[in-house]
Amino acid sequence: MADELLALIWGYRVSQAIHVVSLLGIPDLVAMTPKTPQELAAATGSDADTLRRVLRALAAYRVMQEDECGRFGLTELGERLRSDAPGSLRDVAIGLFRPPMWDAWGRLPESVRTGQNTFQLVHGVDLWEFRAAHADERVAFDNAMVAHTRAAAQLILDAYDFGEFGTIVDVGGGRGALLQSIIAAYPGAAGILFDQPHVVADLDLGPRVRVVGGSFFDSVPGEGDLYLLKWILHDFEDAAALEILTTIRHVCDKQAKLLIVEHDLAAPETTLSDLHMLVAPGGRERTQAEYAELLESAGFGLARAIPTTSPLTLLEALPH
Repeated sequence: MADELLALIWGYRVSQAIHVVSLLGIPDLVAMTPKTPQELAAATGSDADTLRRVLRALAAYRVMQEDECGRFGLTELGERLRSDAPGSLRDVAIGLFRPPMWDAWGRLPESVRTGQNTFQLVHGVDLWEFRAAHADERVAFDNAMVAHTRAAAQLILDAYDFGEFGTIVDVGGGRGALLQSIIAAYPGAAGILFDQPHVVADLDLGPRVRVVGGSFFDSVPGEGDLYLLKWILHDFEDAAALEILTTIRHVCDKQAKLLIVEHDLAAPETTLSDLHMLVAPGGRERTQAEYAELLESAGFGLARAIPTTSPLTLLEALPH
């Protein structure tokens, strides 16, 4: 009988194997026709024997499949590693296991002993400074977040009616994947995408979305009927999260609403996301009660918590 604990201990091996085939673009190469390791090695500049071993391992975990001729293709599970698949997670598999992040996870014991952010222990700067100085890491992160957001966008749209809002301000909205999905679903709405200038540089999302660069620690655009914060507050400890909320409250009139999209710490899966916050950006996941307390401190009241069919929870808040 399989040892469940041992499988958990060795789980990183599967993650790295998925990262490798995603990085090499193999799911796209076998999307239509299974190929041999030799063919795939020639197409990707890889060693055929080593690549075969990786593919064989992923076949054992139902990500790939091997036919009687030794050719490898995708299973239904592995289909979402294709770059063009609906809800593709290819960029997530690439972005989360790049060396800077992988190295940070290796220092988790030191972080637990000291309480310090793991990424900063390894690299000497926080995650945001590091990405600002390393364009390749920033691009990989942006791509991963776009893919992750697209996978979650329909859950959010199914759970929340955006129809009452004329202007939606997506604060820290990255490359605009969620805002684009909302605008497409609600033809009467307009949007403002707000993020750091280097994140939104040269971004054009069409005539119904205005793109604004800046820092949510300083100010945010003040024309919103709805302010949207998706996966932002969990990146920060309480003091910085409160600062972000207070900045929004300064421009939020009594008729506007705030919608926070985060993972609920009451869901068991979110506990591992909480560790990722410790390792990477230096923040934390929170319970609904903890978010309610933060909101009160910033001048908002939690009006309702809206569940989705996943650990994602939508927290709607109103200014006092």
